[in-house]
Amino acid sequence: MKKRVLIIPMLVMSLLLAGCSKKSNESSGSINPDDYVKLGDLEGLEVTVEVTGEVTDEQVEQQIASELNYYVEYGNLYEYEEIPDKTVVEEGDMVNIDYEGKEEGTAFDGGTAKGAYLEIGSNSFIEGFESGLIGHSVGEEVDLNLTFPDNYKSPEMAGKAVVFHVKINSIHDAEKKFKPEFNDEFIQKLNFGFSSMEEYRADVKSYIEQQNNNQNESAVDDAIWQAVYDECEVSEPPKEMVDEVKERVYKNAEDYAAQAGVELSEFISSNMNMTEEQFETEAQNVSVESAKNKLIMRAIGKQQEIEISKKYMDEEAEKEYAQYGYESAEAYIQAIGGEDVYKDYLLSLKVNEYLKTVIEVHKVEKQEEAPEDAVSGNSVAGDKEAPEAVSENTAE
Repeated sequence: MKKRVLIIPMLVMSLLLAGCSKKSNESSGSINPDDYVKLGDLEGLEVTVEVTGEVTDEQVEQQIASELNYYVEYGNLYEYEEIPDKTVVEEGDMVNIDYEGKEEGTAFDGGTAKGAYLEIGSNSFIEGFESGLIGHSVGEEVDLNLTFPDNYKSPEMAGKAVVFHVKINSIHDAEKKFKPEFNDEFIQKLNFGFSSMEEYRADVKSYIEQQNNNQNESAVDDAIWQAVYDECEVSEPPKEMVDEVKERVYKNAEDYAAQAGVELSEFISSNMNMTEEQFETEAQNVSVESAKNKLIMRAIGKQQEIEISKKYMDEEAEKEYAQYGYESAEAYIQAIGGEDVYKDYLLSLKVNEYLKTVIEVHKVEKQEEAPEDAVSGNSVAGDKEAPEAVSENTAE
């Protein structure tokens, strides 16, 4: 169930939604919602929702350009202007090479590449790799006997003696770089698992469609809940309910501050651009609204005789715990706040299902904006691993 739309700093809301305190809300679980909520006539309500329409070819191409430009920058996958009359590698040259690394005669993961660019003297690769190419000529093949440092970032390769077989393809001007053509060869180089641009294009379109569907569903849920909220009368929620949410807001803020290595007061000031008094006010406002939403949800559940049994909770937790990285259903339930919190969550889903059967939704297509770029993380690029480029290779 979506909460009522509030105009509050987004980080405050993220603190509220990021997780739950480990304290169970048994103190509020027995509160009778009818003492605080007067439900309106929900059946027959109508809402109008703006939704995103069909994905256009232009949107797909914009997304592709955004993602691939990101990967060119991220992996330094530029191409460089060749110096045709230069044949011997010197310090500062940009060389194009093929290489294969082997440990005791066996190639190791991440140690092989073709057509990779490497600036001699950049210290991008392990010691001895770049200097070992100086003085060798274009077309020459060189064997480099090297050892990974003991403190190497990949423990499986730390301290290992290896041999890199390197072919020098060409020498280029490090200052004259340009973006490569986005073609089948480039997509294959990114190791996304696509053999052609068409395969990649189809995947991007499918992803955008799924994102749009998710956003449309959320927009419908938000509109429905806003209409319900506006139709109901809710008195000031009991203090214990508000305090439980507020405790969660502060607990999550403390966790974020700990991750940043600062005190809570400094985190509020530097990361949220708020005073402690302002944060307290916003946390209080969010907690009150959250408690009101919970009371309405429980009141609807009670009116419609929606029961969440212990058996049903256990069954649902069994379905969900693994996908969220927990070792058991019990650990999953406890991590999100205990059985009462999980029960409210499941009840909200059931209430939402009911509301969709009694509230009429009118969808109107809105003018679609360009999709967010890959750097923001809200795109298909966020679901793909970074390309195994020269700068990220285990030859470093």
